[in-house]
Amino acid sequence: MGPTFFLASWVNQRHEQEALNSIMQDLAELHRSTRRPALSLADLGKPKASSPKNQNDVRVKFEFKGERRILQFPRPVQLEDLKTKAKVAFGQAMDLHYTNNEDDLDKAVELLDRSAHMKSLKILLVLQSLLQVSDYYYYNIDNMLEVT
Repeated sequence: MGPTFFLASWVNQRHEQEALNSIMQDLAELHRSTRRPALSLADLGKPKASSPKNQNDVRVKFEFKGERRILQFPRPVQLEDLKTKAKVAFGQAMDLHYTNNEDDLDKAVELLDRSAHMKSLKILLVLQSLLQVSDYYYYNIDNMLEVT
């Protein structure tokens, strides 16, 4: 092990340290940019104002085989939009099956759009090619408005 080995090792450690420092700086900057400003005591009692654009959005939580994704949909939510987003999110065509006592998924989605108080809608997400019980996974739609 000559001096070139130690020099190469030192240079490699130096590059790794610089990369680590760069990552840490990026994380610190991301943390600073996403932090909310502190509220004063006067602001705590005031209701939060929400933007009109976000009031028309519905957040959808997809879960399939333990993998979770959250996507936003503009109101009115369309059943075909749900199917398309499920296919894009999980890379394969999915069937949607309503899990509550409703007869029609279309009616349930319409009800979600009309009711500002409706919190969630449970749907089974199933691979189109497989209809085994083990391939059924829950799909949860939450009506959560983004508040800024």
